[in-house]
Order: sequence, then structure tokens, then C-alpha cells
Amino acid sequence: MKQGDNMSYKSIKENIVESLMINRSEFISHLYKCSSQEEAHQIINDISAKYADANHNCYAYIIGIDKSIKKCSDDGEPSQTAGMPILNVLEHNDITDVICVVTRYFGGIKLGAGGLVRAYSKSCSVALDAATIVEKVKAVNLEVIADYKLSPKLEYYFKEKQIKIYDKNYYDKVNFYITVKESELNEVQQYLVNVSSNQIIVETLESTYIEK
Repeated sequence: MKQGDNMSYKSIKENIVESLMINRSEFISHLYKCSSQEEAHQIINDISAKYADANHNCYAYIIGIDKSIKKCSDDGEPSQTAGMPILNVLEHNDITDVICVVTRYFGGIKLGAGGLVRAYSKSCSVALDAATIVEKVKAVNLEVIADYKLSPKLEYYFKEKQIKIYDKNYYDKVNFYITVKESELNEVQQYLVNVSSNQIIVETLESTYIEK
């Protein structure tokens, strides 16, 4: 699967906060998961409020499976010396649904334009080095309706195939709600046909993305 065909994408598994000192200035990098501009702006506002006494809270984010939403800010640093270097690091690592806010406490020594670019790039890189990068692949949620006698066999199969059962209901039949990678969908559907002599009902719900 390729990034360009929207069948998979890379992002971070957990939020990361890292700090480093460069020529007496402290740079605190906040690398957070983020799936919408609204969420990005909330993160920026929260961090800016928490570090209201800082000199700068510069940021960059990339959002969307196709990476179509990108924005960065120097927050008072000289133009192109903070937000863009952060964005360049995120782009170089080919990740999305992520925001990096770098808080700077000025230590009294001016770094110059080149020094600032290196400092903000390094701050973002340090956070990324500490993060777990995961690949997410396209999947589909299914409702599987089966007779009770088939329930143990289906549960064993789903567990063996590492297929997530995210809900289950018991009515006149057993209703499994599962998430299946698109690459495995035909195989799973064929198994359900074979194991039940085509008596299992399978309803397609919605598309999603899960860790590879």
C-alpha cells in the first residue's frame, strides 16, 4: 500500500513532550496527535495558556490522510525561522494527523536566523525521535450476524486473525461488530461463507483506519 493512494498513512502513537537547552534558551517540544484544525487550535491555545510567560509558542501541523491541511506559525520569531523548519521536519518524516508546538524561553543569547532554524528543527526532531511512529491502513467495520452455535468458532477465528471485536450483542442471533483490514476483507468474507454454508449475514458499516 502506498501513501499516495490513501490506503495507508503514518502518524504518531502517543503524545510526546521533550525539552532541550540551546545557548541558554529552553525549547520545549510538544508533539501531539491531532485529527482536525479545531483540535489543532485547541492544542495551541492550551499550550500557549500553560506557557503564557514564554517568549514564543511556535507551531506547525499536518492533518488529513492526504496531508492536505498544513499550517505553521513563527509566533514572533523572525519570518521563516521557526514554524517552517518545524513543518519541514514533519514533512520529511512523512507523517500526518500531528501537531508540534515548540515553546521557547529566551536565555539572553541571540541565535541568529540560521541558529533559530537549526534550534527549532532540532527541537521537533528530538520529539519525533522519542515518539513511536505507526502506519495505519485502510479497514472496514462489519456487522456479522450468526447462529449461536457458530459463536465459539468465530471468536476463535477472529482472535487467531487478530481481528478486533469492538462490540457484541446477543439477540435471536449473535451480532459481532468487527474491524477488518481491507487487504484481508475477501479472505474473511470467504471464511464466513464457508464456515456457515453461506448462512451468516455480513453488513458493511463504515471505512476506518487501524494500525498495521
